[in-house]
Amino acid sequence: LTGEATEALLTRLVLGALAINAPSGAGAVQSPDAEATIKQVQRMLAASGYRPGPADGRLRAETVTAIRAFEQDQGLTPKGRISAEVMGRLQNSATRLKAAEAN
Repeated sequence: LTGEATEALLTRLVLGALAINAPSGAGAVQSPDAEATIKQVQRMLAASGYRPGPADGRLRAETVTAIRAFEQDQGLTPKGRISAEVMGRLQNSATRLKAAEAN
């Protein structure tokens, strides 16, 4: 045990328990929680000026590309995955945008 999340674990957390048997790159979401998280990320990416495609809760190539671009702009290693780091930075970015719009 290393305490590090494996690719299989991250896939299972984001896409649901049945994602392990899904074809690679299918974009299929297996749980309502995962779908809601992906929609939230898609909306925040779009609000930050990235192009994640429609906010439909499916992890499509457009969304992965937008996540990678965001990660790179944030000085992170671009992996194209939804992580706690990406979520936190997107939320900070959204908060800053709302504050700027209020002024």
